[in-house]
Amino acid sequence: MFKALDKRDNSDVVILDQQWLEAIDKLRELDHQDILICQGCRQPVRVRAGEQRREHFAHKHLINCNYSDESPILRNSRAVLYEWLKTKIDANVTIEKQVDGSELFRPIDCWVVKDSKVFAYWIIDSALKPEKRIVLQNSAEELGIQFHWVFCENMLRIDQDNSENLFLSTTEREFIQHSMHDDVYSYGHSISGGSLHYLGVNNRKLFTYRNLSLYHKPNVYTGYNVNSNLDEVSISSETGEFVHKGEYEKLQKYEQEISLHHKETMISSTVNMTLSSPLFGKKKCQICGEMTDDWSSFDGKTGLCKCMSCQKKASYENSR
Repeated sequence: MFKALDKRDNSDVVILDQQWLEAIDKLRELDHQDILICQGCRQPVRVRAGEQRREHFAHKHLINCNYSDESPILRNSRAVLYEWLKTKIDANVTIEKQVDGSELFRPIDCWVVKDSKVFAYWIIDSALKPEKRIVLQNSAEELGIQFHWVFCENMLRIDQDNSENLFLSTTEREFIQHSMHDDVYSYGHSISGGSLHYLGVNNRKLFTYRNLSLYHKPNVYTGYNVNSNLDEVSISSETGEFVHKGEYEKLQKYEQEISLHHKETMISSTVNMTLSSPLFGKKKCQICGEMTDDWSSFDGKTGLCKCMSCQKKASYENSR
C-alpha cells in the first residue's frame, strides 16, 4: 500500500508524494512509534524503502486485511497511474481511496475530483471471480460516478498471427467500455464496439484496443490497436477517459463529418417532402382543364390551379 493514516489526527500519508519521499527518515521514526496505521484494519504498518523496490507501506503483522493481499504488479501499476494522473489533469488526485459504505473489496486505486466531476480508476491484474465482478459493476452503478477499468499488461494476450485480435478472459469481456472514440473506428457502421486499456509499467506505455467486437466465439475479439508512451496520452476533463495522441483531432473530424452528413440527409429529406407536397408538381387548370406544372395559383380545396397560359390570356383580355 502507498497510503497510511497518521493515527494522531487521522490524516493521509502518501509515501509516493514528494514531501514524504524527501522525508523517509521522518516516516521511519513514525513507523517505530507505531503512529502509521492501515486505513483498513487500523493496525500499525512499516515503511518499506530501498534501492530494489518502490517505497511503500506493509503491515507489521500478518493479519486478515484486504489491503495486504496485493500483487507487486498491481502495486506498481497503481503507483505509475497515480503519478501520471497528477501530471496530466488539473484536479485533486487521491490514491487508494476508501469508500465507506460500499461493498468494494479493496480501495479504489485512483480517485480524481475535477470541479463537480468524479472519476474512478480501478486496476485489474488478474481474472476476477464472478462475485467480485458483480460487486465492482454494482458498486460503480450505485456510486453514480465514471469508472475506468485499467488492465495490467500481463493480462494482454495478443494473437500471434494477427495483432488486431485478442484472446479475452471473461473478466475482460465484461469490462469492455464503449467510448466515443470507438465510433471513429466503426467506419460508418451503425453499431461500434468498445475499448480496453492495458497499462505497461516497465515501458510506461498504454495499450488501447478500440472498437472491439467478437470475432470468434467465445473469446476471440478483434479491434484496432492504439498504443502510446504515457507522456503522449491525455485525460479527458469531461469524462476522465484516456485519449491517445491524435485521437481528439480524429474525433473532431469524425463528428464534423457526421454533422455534415446529417445536414445533407435533412436537406435531401426536406427537398423530397417538398416536391411531394400538394404545392408542387403538375395540377389541373380550372380554366383550360390541362395538366401542367407551369401554374401561378393553386386552390387547395378544389385541387385545381390556374395555369400561366390562362393567366396571361386573362390579363391580356382585361387590359383591352
